[in-house]
Amino acid sequence: MRKFNSVVKLKYPKVIIMAEESSADTKVTGTLEEGALGFDYKWNMGWMNDVLKFLRWTQFIGSII
Repeated sequence: MRKFNSVVKLKYPKVIIMAEESSADTKVTGTLEEGALGFDYKWNMGWMNDVLKFLRWTQFIGSII
């Protein structure tokens, strides 16, 4: 992944690279020089699932009120 991200960043310096990652690993995002994998952002799966559940719940509550 480090090699892939380094090649992408070299060829397309303005690109944003995101990782789908649910762990608390701090070496996913950050620069390659820092020893990280070179991703710019992590997609927080827990937060996304919580929001989707909430939206489904509020839609359900709205339909019975």
